[in-house]
Amino acid sequence: SERHFSAATLARRRSALMQWFKFLIREHVREKNPVAMVRAPKKQRTLPKLLSGNEVHALIAVTESDTSLEGLRLRALMEIIYASGMRVSELVTLTTQHVQRDPRHPKKIQPYFMITGKGQKDRLVPLHGRAIDALRDYLAIREQFLCGTRDSAYLFPSTGKEGHLTRQRFGQLLKALCLKAGIDPARCSPHTLRHSFA
Repeated sequence: SERHFSAATLARRRSALMQWFKFLIREHVREKNPVAMVRAPKKQRTLPKLLSGNEVHALIAVTESDTSLEGLRLRALMEIIYASGMRVSELVTLTTQHVQRDPRHPKKIQPYFMITGKGQKDRLVPLHGRAIDALRDYLAIREQFLCGTRDSAYLFPSTGKEGHLTRQRFGQLLKALCLKAGIDPARCSPHTLRHSFA
């Protein structure tokens, strides 16, 4: 502590010493563990990284100016993740069955997804009008991302072995998007968007 090590470093060193003395006790070299008397340091909780509303809107504005197939897909991804606060793993594994339709108006997309998250718990995640519009535009060209004639249940299909866009690929797309929007890519990650939503 006097040498101003961080709480994480102190905790790691305490843990290593604790295990070392436990080993010595098992080997009958020592009878007591002196580290047991040393309190573990309290780790300071850091605030989560996040982007401002203006920065997120700048990212989405870049996708709106790109009318290519990839641009339409990226806009849908960005609008959905920011509107819903989903984890990136939940986003990329969405299926077409997650898109809820109004029974009376089959073309109308409902403003939510029902997804299964951590701990196999179902939860309802919201979608606002902009996300629904972006999703509708993407669904109109989704078949362009299918591999030949092979159909896929995934909302964001891919030719990779997983069959869907991967978390890593979405992360790469997000970093490239940050560069175009003039935002430091080191500050951008899919989880940053989740914190920004919150």
